[in-house]
Amino acid sequence: MWAAALLLVIVLFAVVASLLIAGIPVLSPEFLLTRHVYQSGIGPQIWCTFYVLFLTLLIVVPVGTGAAVYMSEYARPGRLTNIIRFSTEALASVPSIVYGVFGSIVFLVTMGLGYSVLSGALTLALLNLPLMVRVAEDAIRSVPASYREASLALAGSKWETARKIVLPTALPGLLTAIVLTAGRIIGETAPLILTMGTTVSPNAYFSLNPLVSTGETLAVHIWVIKIIGLPGVPNSQAAADGSAAVLLLMVLVINIFVAFFNTRLERRLRGGSPPLPRAGGSKKRSAHELQGKRIMSPEAITDSLQGVVLGRNQGTGEMATAEVEARNFNFYYDNGGFKALKDINLRMGRHQVTALIGPSGCGKSTFLRAINRMHDQTPGTVTEGELLFEGEDINQVDDLIDLRKKIGMIFQRPNPFPMTIFDNVAYGLRLEAQAFRKSEISDSVEQALRDAYLWDEVKDKLRQSGLALSGGQQQRLCIARAIAVKPEVILMDEPCAALDPIATLAIEELINELTKNYTIVIVTHNMQQAARVSQYTAFFTTDASRTGQLVEFGPTTEIFTNPKDSRTEDYITGRFG
Repeated sequence: MWAAALLLVIVLFAVVASLLIAGIPVLSPEFLLTRHVYQSGIGPQIWCTFYVLFLTLLIVVPVGTGAAVYMSEYARPGRLTNIIRFSTEALASVPSIVYGVFGSIVFLVTMGLGYSVLSGALTLALLNLPLMVRVAEDAIRSVPASYREASLALAGSKWETARKIVLPTALPGLLTAIVLTAGRIIGETAPLILTMGTTVSPNAYFSLNPLVSTGETLAVHIWVIKIIGLPGVPNSQAAADGSAAVLLLMVLVINIFVAFFNTRLERRLRGGSPPLPRAGGSKKRSAHELQGKRIMSPEAITDSLQGVVLGRNQGTGEMATAEVEARNFNFYYDNGGFKALKDINLRMGRHQVTALIGPSGCGKSTFLRAINRMHDQTPGTVTEGELLFEGEDINQVDDLIDLRKKIGMIFQRPNPFPMTIFDNVAYGLRLEAQAFRKSEISDSVEQALRDAYLWDEVKDKLRQSGLALSGGQQQRLCIARAIAVKPEVILMDEPCAALDPIATLAIEELINELTKNYTIVIVTHNMQQAARVSQYTAFFTTDASRTGQLVEFGPTTEIFTNPKDSRTEDYITGRFG
């Protein structure tokens, strides 16, 4: 493999070197700026090349990016989407001469534009749109889904998510698409010969009129020199060499500039952050060590509960007023083909922590995500029964954005946006810009960071990337981002799964403080964590058909020390799951 790469580099270097060695001696101010079309100067051709490039990109970039956004963010999987994607792939492989013939028929004859810069630009736009759409769509689809989910959970619409999160994150890939398109535009000849001609009108030099009668780019000019020759020019080969060198230098400069900009942009987006630790910790841990983090004796459970759960209405078994309630709730995937949850009846009290525990695949996260309808992004989901928030059925709510303003969500892995710490926390506030003045946003950001116990650690680096923080700090940043918009309920899907023990303890202490103002529902596989932070616990498991069901729900002290169902005791003590 290394030999093939080395051979490629050698061949590329040889081509570039040979062209520059032959062409650079020809370059001079007179050669680069001569206006008369019958001399060897290429001033008009340079101007025409840049002008055609500008006009073509002016069409291709917005249209191609818009189509890519639609295909990646809005188009639902199905036959029509597959046909569109296949058609784009097919059009990208059509020979350029075919586009040239099409352009000459449509733009020259039918539309009456004649041989002109506009005819050439329109033809090149058609030629390069499929390439731009394909590469731009790949760039957009490479943006982590967690960014989209975080934005939607902050009550962002699909368009706001695409415009403010997806496109800025995909910008390095979009720039690559633009460079590839620009290189193809600069190097095309056949379509331009058929739509712009092979000569430069005397009035074309520095003309901004796209309907100028004829035009000739550098690539076409080289073709003309080699095939037809230049009348009155004694050394046309030198003119061809000089033109090729200029064309090559143009492409190299564009690529170097974009590569430099891309490097800086990616560094800013990433913030120089180290990779996040894998969920579950190091693979080198023994099974006994991992199992020991979950299995607890009744005595250990009691010790863990003392001072953490008791004293929060749990000793008496009293529940606060229910804020979220499920009544015979069922959930299906695949348009009803797979039943994920069956007859869930569960009440989650206001300003209390409810922990959802159970083995993997039992529907805990499915139920959690149903509370703020994150499943709306998944085609084919179906619900039955009632899932109430403040007495109103969540699945009957028309204003989904308003619902998510009241029900925030924290995900398994920290997912700060690739922007500054300040902008991360301010994101949800700016979605409601009409409700907050600039000074109010700054105050709200500071208060959210203080509430998340992060202010003292980041107050001097608010303009640094949120991705440069440690894993635990990133998760607290995500919590600050969620509480900045003042939701009533916070959903947490294994918020400590990717964190070390110290960071986990900080998050747990934060959860205990947040219950003063928020209702919290947390999914966790850590039994000690459930015992430490929750007042009520719900145990889920699956039946023979892999359908999730609620086995037992009650005060955490009772669930962990005196469960009513033997399956609950078996799971808590590590006999299964």
